[in-house]
Amino acid sequence: MQARGRKQNMSVLQTKQQKFYFFGSLLVIVALLVVTLWRQPDYHYLDNTNYAAKQQQDKVLAAAYAQYLKSIQTDPVASQKLLQSIISQDDIKQAVQQQLRTDQAVNLPQVADSSMHTSGQTGRQAVVQYFTDAVAPAVDFSQKTTDLNRQLFAGDSNSEDTLQQQYGRLYS
Repeated sequence: MQARGRKQNMSVLQTKQQKFYFFGSLLVIVALLVVTLWRQPDYHYLDNTNYAAKQQQDKVLAAAYAQYLKSIQTDPVASQKLLQSIISQDDIKQAVQQQLRTDQAVNLPQVADSSMHTSGQTGRQAVVQYFTDAVAPAVDFSQKTTDLNRQLFAGDSNSEDTLQQQYGRLYS
């Protein structure tokens, strides 16, 4: 008997406010369902364009334009004279020179002879030796900075300055 009494007291909607929210939410869900089923939106695009008529219209316009060009009887020589009267060759040349800045001085790069490595040797061994010598400073720099990378924030700043003095020319 007591088990039945407990079931009756365990009602989900105990207060008037809970019942109001429950039935109000239920009413909103039903209203949305009815509106959705009654007024289903049209999600697909209906293309009502008559492409055959558009194509025919384009052909008529192209023919009319071609007829117009024939009717005005353009003369290439007259067109060239008209263009030259509007803007002269000197004006065109001046505009091109201004845009390309042809009056600026060109500074040729100067490479010091001491930085050039030349050799009279030929063959595979000479090429390998040349590339080894060219890459050696970068490899040496990488090896010396490995320890600094491990101690990024605790490293000695004097060693960084020394490396920068030794290898600054590599990256400048």
